[in-house]
Amino acid sequence: MNGHIPSFQLFGHVVLLSHEAWGHMRSLCVLAARIAQSTPPVYVTFFVPNKVHDRVIKEVSRNFGVGDAGLNHLRIVGLYDGEDGTHSFSMEEQFETFSRSFADAYAQLQLSSKMSAGSEDIPPSPNAVILDMMCSEALRAVRRLSRIPVKIYTWIAGMLSFMLYPFSPESYGGRGDYRERIMHEVKRTGRCFEEVADEVMTSTDGSIIRVPGIPPMFDHEIHPQEMIVKGVVGFLWVMIQQVIAECDGVISNSSDVYEPEAAASLKNWFAETGREAYVVGPLLPAYGEILTRDNSPRARDTSEVEEFLTSVLQSHGVKSLLYISFGTVFWPTEPDKLWTFLDVVISMKIPFILSHASPFASIPDSVAEKLAHYKLGMLCPWSPQQTILAHPVTGWFVTHSGHNSVVEAISMGVPMICWPYHADQPFNAIRLSEILDVGFELLEVRSGECGMKPLYRTGKPPRGTDQAIREETSSILQRALGPEGARKRGNMETLRRRVLKGRREENPYWQDADTDRLVRSLRSPHPGLV
Repeated sequence: MNGHIPSFQLFGHVVLLSHEAWGHMRSLCVLAARIAQSTPPVYVTFFVPNKVHDRVIKEVSRNFGVGDAGLNHLRIVGLYDGEDGTHSFSMEEQFETFSRSFADAYAQLQLSSKMSAGSEDIPPSPNAVILDMMCSEALRAVRRLSRIPVKIYTWIAGMLSFMLYPFSPESYGGRGDYRERIMHEVKRTGRCFEEVADEVMTSTDGSIIRVPGIPPMFDHEIHPQEMIVKGVVGFLWVMIQQVIAECDGVISNSSDVYEPEAAASLKNWFAETGREAYVVGPLLPAYGEILTRDNSPRARDTSEVEEFLTSVLQSHGVKSLLYISFGTVFWPTEPDKLWTFLDVVISMKIPFILSHASPFASIPDSVAEKLAHYKLGMLCPWSPQQTILAHPVTGWFVTHSGHNSVVEAISMGVPMICWPYHADQPFNAIRLSEILDVGFELLEVRSGECGMKPLYRTGKPPRGTDQAIREETSSILQRALGPEGARKRGNMETLRRRVLKGRREENPYWQDADTDRLVRSLRSPHPGLV
């Protein structure tokens, strides 16, 4: 095969494993391609849940040209994830399958793969592993199964300013190591670890959060919405802190242009522990295809969306459409606030697309009927987000402010109206609206005990009433469509150019300095072997 390099000539073999959340996995697909395309080549084995196997193959393929030799250095292996394919935070069956598959890869046995090296050659045993920050069981499996030391990197799919708060030492604005405190409480009370961890990690006392790159915030402001899924946050955070503490380095999909203060702090923190931190974003598909065709799991929906976008462009012109999406997980626990928001949008005759991919989303018949008469609104059960954001008709993005969505919007130059829920989303929202001045944040839509407490920046709690939501929505949309919105759009365009500096169509495999350093590290042996 043209461009094929036998396995014995490969310079390193890296194994990747991501959490199944698409916001975690999509950018890792790009990183997998960049590593496989490096010179000299590093072989990549990417383990993914079976339910997204085909979609990952399509996403990875968007980064390769026809006949690209880099495809010879990459294989994608599906993992069993339960009889019914349902989501599980523990992912026990997936980790069990990963352990067996990693053992086979380590023993240089053949693995079943739909995308492979294109020959019968089998790569050398892995010398490095990149694991999602939520894959603590997989980290232990790699340590247990490797007869010689294998470097393990933690994949951070989120905003770095937020990552510093629950996971870094107090000197970097973090909460320090709280695992000992949790274990002490477990022993004292006899309560289960998960319950105590959730209580410790989600309880608030009005203290002030001060992390690099973010204005001061009360601790309750990181919970602006009542959580849909309860009782798992603390356990997940403890698990992530443990992975970060035990790994040999971290890799972030954020951008040191978007959050330079946090990126510098992360690198300094890890340098103090003798480890490396790499900030390699933005991670976007290499070719111009990104501007015209997204990798949606539902092709019919993509076609219908593109027709709607074209129709609105013809009738209302450029930058006229409002794209609304809360990602693939989040949805308002008080959905009436969303319907109130939409009422204002409709009254202002603004065209919009509402994505409702969350398993918790439900569209009342009354809303669907209202939209059927409105004609300028589209309900989309799964939206081709990159296609929508890249389209000239899209003017503003109403977003939960998940980091993957934020990076994609910045890369397309689309200003945002933020409706954050949890984790890094409130941090992204305040940075976008208050620091970078490229968006607005909705405050009156907050819910739950924490969400209705005072904000540090205003000194006041949101009212949260139907009237307050209508007034705020109307005000923000009018400002977005006026001179203030034009200024924010200009700021976003400047930020977009800075984030994408050096990226060119004639150089689709562009890599920054951190990516180059990472690839060199992936080729080298574990320090314990030197």
